[in-house]
Amino acid sequence: MTVAKNITLALKEQKLATSEIAKRLEVALDLVQLTGYAKRYPSELSGGQQQRVAVARLIALRPSILLMDEPLSNLDAKLRTEMRASLKRLHRDLEATTVYVTHDQVEALTLSDRIIIMDEGVIKQEGTPYDIYHHPANLFVAEFIGDPGINLFRGKTSAAGLECGDIVLPLPQDLRATGRHLVGAARPEKIKVSAEENSGWQKVRVEIVQPTGADTILQVKAGDTPITLLQSGFITLDEGTELWIEFDPDTLNFFDPDSGANTRQTS
Repeated sequence: MTVAKNITLALKEQKLATSEIAKRLEVALDLVQLTGYAKRYPSELSGGQQQRVAVARLIALRPSILLMDEPLSNLDAKLRTEMRASLKRLHRDLEATTVYVTHDQVEALTLSDRIIIMDEGVIKQEGTPYDIYHHPANLFVAEFIGDPGINLFRGKTSAAGLECGDIVLPLPQDLRATGRHLVGAARPEKIKVSAEENSGWQKVRVEIVQPTGADTILQVKAGDTPITLLQSGFITLDEGTELWIEFDPDTLNFFDPDSGANTRQTS
C-alpha cells in the first residue's frame, strides 16, 4: 500500500468522513515530516521513513492509549531530536496515555512523566525523570542514566569523609560511622571546578578534553583516581593542566557495595 493508504487504513475501517480522513492524513504527514510522500510505496522509502509512517498511522488514529516500542531507533540524530518534540506535542494534544519502550535514556528523560527502569524483567526504580536522575535507587540505575556517566568512588568512611583512593567525599552526618565501606556517586556536572587553588578543594590534573560545542567533557585524575567532569562552554586545556575540584554534599549519593541500594533513599 502507499503511505497514504497505510496511514488511513484504520480510519476507513471506522468509516470516518472522507474530509476528516484527508485532514488527519495531512496533519500526520506534517508531524513526521513526510509531506509529499503520500503516494510512495514502502520500497521507495528508507527504513527511517517507514518507521515514521508507522508513527503517522498512530497520530492519525488518535487512540486513547499509545503503545510504542523504540519508534525512533532507525532515525538519524537530528531527525530523532525533532521527532521527540513531535511526540511530546502529540502526547500533550491527544491527552493519551503513552507506554513508550526505549533503551535511549535521553528519550526516557525528555519524553516521560514517569519512568520505569527494568533489568532482566525486574523493576529497578519507578519515578519522575528528576528523581530517577538525581536520586537513583540503586547502582544499576545510577550507572544506566546519565551521559557522560556518573562518577563512582569505592571507599571507606572515616572522620574526614569517604576516603576513595586519592580523593575524599564529604559525608552526611548519618553515614559518618568509621570503617564502613560505601560507593559514592557524583554527577559530572555537579562537581565544582576552579583553575585556582581554593582552601579545602582537591587537586586534579587534566588527562583528556572533549569539547562538544555547548559543553566540554573533562577526563581528569586525582592521583590515580579517574574523574569525569562536565563544564558549560567550549573549553580548551592542555594535558597535565592542574585544576581544583569540590564535591557538593547535597548532590552526592551513597550506595551499599553489596546490595547496591542507595543509603539515602527514603522510599
